[in-house]
Amino acid sequence: MKEYGIEPGDQHYASLVDLFGRAVKLQEALSIIREMPIRPTESLWGAFLTGCRLHGNTKLATYAADRIFELGPVSLGLHVLLSNAYAAAGRYEDAAKPGRCLETEGLRKRQV
Repeated sequence: MKEYGIEPGDQHYASLVDLFGRAVKLQEALSIIREMPIRPTESLWGAFLTGCRLHGNTKLATYAADRIFELGPVSLGLHVLLSNAYAAAGRYEDAAKPGRCLETEGLRKRQV
């Protein structure tokens, strides 16, 4: 990309992380996140978290979830992913955090 004058942005890195995550190369995906020259974004951590959840790596999923909470307010869909990641790791108190954040913002999950 740099050869053509294109500076990689957060979505480029998120796509790369997503590809590695789907290929069960989670450590490589984490290395990309740690070594990239920009600050990790919600979409980047979301791509990593999705890979962790797809392959049942609860340890890395909870690591990603903890990093996502450090970002501050995040999208509604990511709240569900966060809750599921914590619950899969047996961290039920933490699994309730995303729901409490949504209620604080005046939003609730619709019951069907």
